[in-house]
Amino acid sequence: AALTLRAINYDEKDPFLCHACGFCKYAKFDYTLLARPCCAVDTIENDEERKKMVQTIGTLLDKADRVYRQLSMNKPVLESLVHKITEHRIEGRPDENSNGGSGAFGGAHINRVIQTLAHKYCVESKGHFEDLSKIIQKVLACRKELVAYDRSQSEQHKEDTLPVYAGLLQNYDGDVTKGTMLLGYLSS
Repeated sequence: AALTLRAINYDEKDPFLCHACGFCKYAKFDYTLLARPCCAVDTIENDEERKKMVQTIGTLLDKADRVYRQLSMNKPVLESLVHKITEHRIEGRPDENSNGGSGAFGGAHINRVIQTLAHKYCVESKGHFEDLSKIIQKVLACRKELVAYDRSQSEQHKEDTLPVYAGLLQNYDGDVTKGTMLLGYLSS
């Protein structure tokens, strides 16, 4: 039984590769891509973009503050649930507030407090923490771009304000610090 694929040119003497599905007679192509999410922001080219970036950072910090407050509101609830569980185990009471579940444990009773704790911690707190982490990554990326822009602007202004002979010394030595140190020596 011959395998016929629509994208192989069968007029050729030896057709071997189908560009539609990737089938090849002589080799197997496996591609594995490994990726992780990253945070990227646009570069800042002028003062208008700088102002927008500062506003973006402010907005992100406000959002981070709200998410942090939600996350910190979960802490007392989680602590009280853990306290209830430890009290329950110390007193050795039977499970009066458990529900009968015939899940993976085959009829094992799971305490409702433990279920609530697991949901609060694994779903709600984890979600808030991941949101906060993403916001902080964005803020750091924005800040990095802002600092790079400010540095480039300060270097431009620094070069513009040097006296003519300092520029000559800088061009001759190739090092700004030597030129400015020599400049300080000449002026004293």
